[in-house]
Amino acid sequence: MGAANGQIKVIGADPSLQGLNHRVKDNEKIKIGNIEVTCILTPCH
Repeated sequence: MGAANGQIKVIGADPSLQGLNHRVKDNEKIKIGNIEVTCILTPCH
């Protein structure tokens, strides 16, 4: 419910993820608080 109204960020690469509202790509860097995360494509996982 929070993802549907934008209160919660649901991050992922697979567009079939329920509530996804921030799609990422391979090697994209995102910040979560004061942590920087590099997204890595891992097919079949």
